[in-house]
Amino acid sequence: MPDRKNKPHNGQAVAVVRFAPDGKVLSADRQACELFGYPPEELAVLSLSDIDPRSTEESRKACFGNVPAGCASKSVRELRKKDGSLFRATVIIHRAETPDDGPVVAFIHDVSTDLWTEEALRESEERLRLALKAGNQGLYDVDFLTGEVTVSPEYASMLGYDPATFRLTIDSWMGMLHPEERDSVVGKFRAYYYGDAGGYSLVFRQRTRSGAYKWIYSTGKIVARDEEGKPVRMVGTHTDITARKEIEEALRDSEYFLRRSQEVARLGSYKLDIPSGKWVGSHVLDEIFGIDGGYPKDVAGWTGLVVPEQREQMRDYLERYVVGGRNRFDKEYRIVRRSDGEERWVHGLGELELDGQGTPVRMIGTILDVTERKAAERERQEIEEALRGSQKLETVGRLAGGVAHEFNNLLSIILGYADLMRSRIPGGDPVRKYADEIEKAGGRARDITAQLLAFSRRQILAPKAVNLNDQVAAMARTLGKVLGDEVRVDFLPGEDLWNVLVDPAQMDQILLNLAVNARDAMPGGGRLTIGTVNERIEERCDRKGFSLAPGDYVRLTVSDEGAGMDRETLSHIFEPFFSTKGVGKGTGLGLPTVYGIVKQSGGFIEADSEPGEGSVFRVYFPRMAQDGGSGEAPAPAGEAGADPAARSVLLVEDDEMVRKLVLRQLEGLGYGVVCAVSPHEALDLFGKPGFSVDLLVTDVMMPGMKGTELWRKVRSLRPGAKVLFISGYTAEEMSDRGIFEEGAPFLKKPFTRAELARAIAAAITGR
Repeated sequence: MPDRKNKPHNGQAVAVVRFAPDGKVLSADRQACELFGYPPEELAVLSLSDIDPRSTEESRKACFGNVPAGCASKSVRELRKKDGSLFRATVIIHRAETPDDGPVVAFIHDVSTDLWTEEALRESEERLRLALKAGNQGLYDVDFLTGEVTVSPEYASMLGYDPATFRLTIDSWMGMLHPEERDSVVGKFRAYYYGDAGGYSLVFRQRTRSGAYKWIYSTGKIVARDEEGKPVRMVGTHTDITARKEIEEALRDSEYFLRRSQEVARLGSYKLDIPSGKWVGSHVLDEIFGIDGGYPKDVAGWTGLVVPEQREQMRDYLERYVVGGRNRFDKEYRIVRRSDGEERWVHGLGELELDGQGTPVRMIGTILDVTERKAAERERQEIEEALRGSQKLETVGRLAGGVAHEFNNLLSIILGYADLMRSRIPGGDPVRKYADEIEKAGGRARDITAQLLAFSRRQILAPKAVNLNDQVAAMARTLGKVLGDEVRVDFLPGEDLWNVLVDPAQMDQILLNLAVNARDAMPGGGRLTIGTVNERIEERCDRKGFSLAPGDYVRLTVSDEGAGMDRETLSHIFEPFFSTKGVGKGTGLGLPTVYGIVKQSGGFIEADSEPGEGSVFRVYFPRMAQDGGSGEAPAPAGEAGADPAARSVLLVEDDEMVRKLVLRQLEGLGYGVVCAVSPHEALDLFGKPGFSVDLLVTDVMMPGMKGTELWRKVRSLRPGAKVLFISGYTAEEMSDRGIFEEGAPFLKKPFTRAELARAIAAAITGR
């Protein structure tokens, strides 16, 4: 805001300055010297840029050059005095009847006072506008003679209209009222118009330009009447109170929600006046106690509701422990409902309020009916053992399923090579019967692998010198089968790993529990990484509660890409029966079991995790103290299939031993064979120019991509190709899991060469 104490003085005289075309001052009158504060001799040596700080060479040329001879131009400029202060002035540039490049005359008039007044008025209006805007207010002025209503810009903006075009009359204003309130508001407005009240205020809803309604608090006052006393003019304000109304509505909703939530939760509230022993409670509390308005609401009445065997205990708890000891009331006890005699469990909570001397004067709290929870706890205790057994059986079942599948792969190799051996041994050779016995035993083993799903037994545990690389490698494939195809297992073995003294069976249990825990954290699948490394601890250090002595250790790291855990969960994961899984999904004994095995082996375990960042478990085992390719005869040429319909086969199998076996079987049948160890390698082959095979033989369950998905991609590249699927799972098992299409060419492992020949023929001919 302009400073009124330093209000500028407006000089009435006009200063005259004559400039050369290049802006040099040629002459100046006395008024110019007074206006700019220069002596005549100093002003005479100045140029336009000295008194006009915004003047540039380009602007001067434009200003002087645009004034034809005999003409003038007018502008308002901010000029500078000798003391550096600036002032606003009207400047008229005039060129006499001389050539265009002749001198010009500037007539300068100080108008800073007028501009100051205008600026002060604008600032005042701006402050008023900001105040109205901050208060969500608008002004109105009603002319009852014409019916017109003049409103401030804030009023129009409040209702979503353009202030420049918004027009309002008394009738249109009434038409914008909410239909539910229109008659009431119009009636009150008319009563005020014909009455003698000094002013009025109303609350109503008014329609905005968008069609929505806003809550308005309106005040008004008649400020002018005619000679007969009739109102001719009224002014007032409109305030947008929509936000306040919404808060009030939210408060009502909150109160309703609190009341209903207490009813649903069977949660009553109370306030106890300690000096008098009287208490008041919510209607939900009356329902819990089964009492009505006539029941005595005092301490004696409360204890009278407690079951007789707890009555003295609860009275003593309230008087001595809570009130006498200044403690919080927190107790579960039983009551007998007054209305029906039913016994219920309740949980009471209460906080004391003290006066200035520290004396308890009031207790406020809640009472929750926990009868159903108590019944559920009893039921949970009864079935807890059954749940634990069920969880163990689930783990054993998964393990048995993986083992059975692995057995099928091994049996494929045993039976396959036995078949190849028998086909190359003459019928009269006594050795042939050994191959027959191998096949017979393998067949029996194949028949009983299904029994593994219902088989479990304990093993005698004994620590041995173990290389964790060998242990993990031996367990990795089994883990892959247990975890399912959605979980990828990566093993990163450390070099020259030291031996550790552990029970191999316990080590397998550690790996299994950590892996299953990771699988459950990745319900959508992901990567499980297992790594080993030697680590030397130079100084004693504390690792999450463990004191780790200096020495050599072998570190086993198991990490996943799962949901992760927060700090609170992480602090409890090794506690027995702690579980984040739902009922029936886990016993909470997996990680505590790992903890116990590690501690028993002289090591320690730590875990790091963040929500959404997966989890990492690091297991440290002390280093164990230091102690003082078979040849194969070339196979004879096997009998080929009877004029096989296909001459070239692409075999895709990730198990190396199975792949070698099937390769020999196919070659023995007379087929040209190309092998791929993964679906991705197979797709690379199909993508090469000129590559062609007549039949694709592929395992179904492989890491990274299933055989069925590989086949879909091959068909898009080579529409005429044929396929034969092989797997240790049955077609029905894979069909139930949505992996396999019923009716597709399929051969279950283990199989003989003859079975393979028939399956290929069927795949080629479609029969």
